Amino acid sequence: MTSCTKEEEIIKDLKLSEMNVSLLMKEKKDVRIIDGNGSYVAKASNGKIKVSTKANVISIEGVDVGEATVTVTDAKKKTVKISVKISAKDVGVKESQVSIKKGSMKNVEITTGSGSYEVSSSDKKIATAVLKGSNVEITAVKKGNATVTVKDTKTNKTVNITVEVTIDALAVSEENVTVKKGETKEVEITAGSGNYTVISENEDIATIVQEGTKITITAVKKGNATIVVTDTEGEVTKNITVEVTVDDLAIQGIDEDVIVKEGKTKTLSITAGSGVYEVTSSDESAATATLNNETKEIVIEGKEGGENYTEKTTVVTVTDTESGKKKEFTVKVFKKLSIGRSKLTIIQGNFDSTPIISGNLAAIEFVLDDASKKCVDVEIVDGTYSGKEIKITTKKPGEATIIVKDGEEEKTITVTVEQAPDLKVTDYYSQEVEEITLKLDDPDEGMKLLSIEGSGQYEFTEYDSNIITVGDVQDNFFEITAKGGGTTTIKITDKVTNQTKNLNVVVEEDEENGSTGDVADVNIDENGVVTKKDGVTYEGAIVLPSNAKKIPSYYEPKTPFKENSAITSIDFGGVTEIELMALMNCTGLEKIKLREVTTIAIGAFTYCSSLTKVYCYMATPPSVGQGSFEGVASGAILYVPAGTKAAYEAVAEFSSKFTIEEM
Repeated sequence: MTSCTKEEEIIKDLKLSEMNVSLLMKEKKDVRIIDGNGSYVAKASNGKIKVSTKANVISIEGVDVGEATVTVTDAKKKTVKISVKISAKDVGVKESQVSIKKGSMKNVEITTGSGSYEVSSSDKKIATAVLKGSNVEITAVKKGNATVTVKDTKTNKTVNITVEVTIDALAVSEENVTVKKGETKEVEITAGSGNYTVISENEDIATIVQEGTKITITAVKKGNATIVVTDTEGEVTKNITVEVTVDDLAIQGIDEDVIVKEGKTKTLSITAGSGVYEVTSSDESAATATLNNETKEIVIEGKEGGENYTEKTTVVTVTDTESGKKKEFTVKVFKKLSIGRSKLTIIQGNFDSTPIISGNLAAIEFVLDDASKKCVDVEIVDGTYSGKEIKITTKKPGEATIIVKDGEEEKTITVTVEQAPDLKVTDYYSQEVEEITLKLDDPDEGMKLLSIEGSGQYEFTEYDSNIITVGDVQDNFFEITAKGGGTTTIKITDKVTNQTKNLNVVVEEDEENGSTGDVADVNIDENGVVTKKDGVTYEGAIVLPSNAKKIPSYYEPKTPFKENSAITSIDFGGVTEIELMALMNCTGLEKIKLREVTTIAIGAFTYCSSLTKVYCYMATPPSVGQGSFEGVASGAILYVPAGTKAAYEAVAEFSSKFTIEEM
């Protein structure tokens, strides 16, 4: 210290608490002025620090790494220097290890350091790093590991960030696919690195086309294939199992037997299958089967040869060689359609036939236009000896065209229908007749054979069936046979031309075989049951009405004839049934005529003691109950139709009571 007088100013040395200061960036430290002359001023030598003074305190703040000097000056210009050394904390980051998916970014914060940094990546192919303020922006490029280094450029200190770049596990949209042959299927790679290779291990079954993450699979043939997807970064694979299917084999037109004519072909289309087929015929002498590989059509050819056959048969087998599926169908080969006559002339109302000589007889059909339908009716009938015939029945004069088909071919028949002749009835001498006479029960004159001319379709009506029977027309002839005495008229109608003729018939009978008598006045119900009419008596020769069918039994109160001794003969006409003891004790009855009787019950004519003649006109003997003719006259005669004597003799009730003679 310098000595001075009272009058002299005292100047003090400037003294500080510290002359050397160390601090971190942004750190503040105070230095006290221990002694000095007041009015202190502190100045920094550079921008690495900030200084300020307040009273006797000098505040120093680290701004940047380095060294600086603080010069302190007081009022008396006394100065002192403070040496300042500024440092920074070691560089530090918030995360030292990070995992990032490929294609993603992550920011890592620099938590400590000088603020001046550099960043670098050990492998930019794996990950890149960019400094963004106090953050390190890391971008994942490729699966792998890299190290990002953060360097504090002021302190040269570094810190490392370990980076793992990951990728998603390899995944596809479908691992098992089914594709029909000839079609395609798309499968998507849904996860992975983005770098892939795809191959088919079975290109004969399925091929692939890869476009980015899309895999297009094309089915080549039936079978199974494996598609291998490889993630070239992840070095992992994923298999796609492919099943190639084919449609079930289908052939158009084989639901029924296939019909083909000899020398002709028929084409069938394979509508579904793998596309690869084999075709065989079990009998190539009947038909061959050939496959057109381009059109997938089967050509069936009917083979000619052989005379004596209706149809030839073979089985065609179609095999899908990929799927192994088979279809079999029957082929029937027929001769060409042939008709016996293609032109016919037929009189109106008549019919004619022409044979179908060959063709598919089971499929024969015909077609008539409207005009032809007015002239003829046509039907397919069994042939006289074999096969089929076309029967043509005419209706109206004119021309008719018949188209005959067998499913494969057709033939035309032309029919000329001529006008039917006028209706005419002639006798044996070709003389037209309007009346004939017959004799009842006369072998020679009891029947006449007459000729009829017209359309061929006739109807006989309005005659008394108790007097005559009229036979069917055969070969333009018909018979009229006497059945009972009397006169009747036959109305003959030509059903085609509607012409009519009346033919009078007189049936004469001798006294012995007469059926003359009064028609009995009886009640007859709707079932033909005959009952007695009140107030009426029956006597002499009687004839029953034509609608009489049954004579009731003895025990029926109104049975008409029991125990009647006044009746001498009965013509039963159309009666079919005579019940129990119906005419018992008719002691005056001498003769009966049974024309249509089928049943004679027990005791029907018991004790008819005068009965000597019984006429049976039935070709078949009736059923006769026990004792039906018990007590008839001794020596009674039963007259039966010619040729039936043996049959009547076989009936005990007849042979034991009568002498049987043929009429």
